[in-house]
Amino acid sequence: MSIHTDIVIEKFLKDMETICRPSSSSSISINLNETLVQKDIAELIVYKLSNVKRYIIKVAFVGLDGTGKRLIKSSLKNENDSFCYRFIDDFKKTKEWLISV
Repeated sequence: MSIHTDIVIEKFLKDMETICRPSSSSSISINLNETLVQKDIAELIVYKLSNVKRYIIKVAFVGLDGTGKRLIKSSLKNENDSFCYRFIDDFKKTKEWLISV
């Protein structure tokens, strides 16, 4: 999904509808594998996650390259990030981290 920024944004906003439900888990993973994360996408993701009306405890960003990680970290510094986050490449390790206390 490297050149289809509008599709990535549309998909994320649709996923946010599920994330914002009161019955959704407070620990979530965001799969960005094979996604070219640009500044606008990173800022949107972090802004939306930081401004959810319910409490999010943990967020795992899965499958990011170095540039994507840097952009997400930079965006997190600009927002009031009230959740723990990690960058993990392995889905099994992601699940383990999300369910750990």
